[in-house]
Amino acid sequence: MKETITTRQTAIMASILLFANKILTLPSLLYEYAKGDVLLIFLMMFAIDIGVLFIFFALKKKYKDKSFFTLLSEKLTRPIAIIIYLSLLVYFFLEILVNYNVTGIYFKTQIYHNDEKIIFIVLTLAIFAVTAAGGFRGLGRTVEFFYYPIILGASICILISFFNFREPLVLFDSTAKSFFIGAFKHALTFGDSFILFLLMDKIQYDEKAKKKILCYVLITMGIVLLIVFMFLSIFQNTAFLHSSAISDIILLSPEIFSIGRLDIIAVTTVMFLTLCQISIYGYILSDLIKNIFPRISRNVCIFIVIVVFLLLYALVFNTADVVIDSARSWGIYLAIFTQYIVPVISSFFLIGKKKEAQT
Repeated sequence: MKETITTRQTAIMASILLFANKILTLPSLLYEYAKGDVLLIFLMMFAIDIGVLFIFFALKKKYKDKSFFTLLSEKLTRPIAIIIYLSLLVYFFLEILVNYNVTGIYFKTQIYHNDEKIIFIVLTLAIFAVTAAGGFRGLGRTVEFFYYPIILGASICILISFFNFREPLVLFDSTAKSFFIGAFKHALTFGDSFILFLLMDKIQYDEKAKKKILCYVLITMGIVLLIVFMFLSIFQNTAFLHSSAISDIILLSPEIFSIGRLDIIAVTTVMFLTLCQISIYGYILSDLIKNIFPRISRNVCIFIVIVVFLLLYALVFNTADVVIDSARSWGIYLAIFTQYIVPVISSFFLIGKKKEAQT
């Protein structure tokens, strides 16, 4: 029997992935291009993500029990489906490496204060292996368990940041060219709605599913936008100097000095996010391998993901600069293909009689 997750778990999974590194380094990196208009970049990219989400809703409604790989194989032939899935493998390995390096720097600054790469990589891979080996339902229950502490932690950080609020954010202070270059350069960090396409056959979908998923996604987008807004409003011209948005917005608060290390709330929130995101990305990678090579067992796929990750990290992506440069160069085109072109191509599968989905 195929493992499935509930609509609520699906909505939570989509919600958690939307955070990505958007509440850590991204606001600072984008400030170099768009200054206060970083908030408008987030709004624009989120709007596109919602558009992609509606393509998913339509596909899921028409092809309820089909996997995305099966759909691609039937519509575009199996060889093309395999080529697309191989590109997705490269894309998600880059995604997980970006996520790993960004959070690794964050934890080094906030917790370790030393270069503890071995500890972090062992913990990361162990969490992924245990979660993925537990199956898709286990992954759904895991993200469900950590969801509310994540939302609560992020919300508390926003509330504390209001003690630091001084001046309103100034918008429209960048050129159109720099605005769109900034959005283009960081395309890899957005487009998280696409991951639902890869899980479409594993999702229990009913009449209320669309509203529930959309509700969770919009709530998360609202939280991210509030964090970005507070970050840009508090630091303004010095925003490019701050690489951890969710922590930095509360560091200047007088409550920090009277209560203690209140930033532990932000650290804990990012820890839970990292656990969930690494597990989801890792599972997706193992599932991609499973679709390309169906005879390989799930545990072998997990082992392959771990080995390839270690090889890529040790030989190529061993520093954050290399990963970020890759995400800002060739990773851009891979991201646009994966996040937007593939969903647009998939939208053409909606053309035709509805009976086709039952054949």
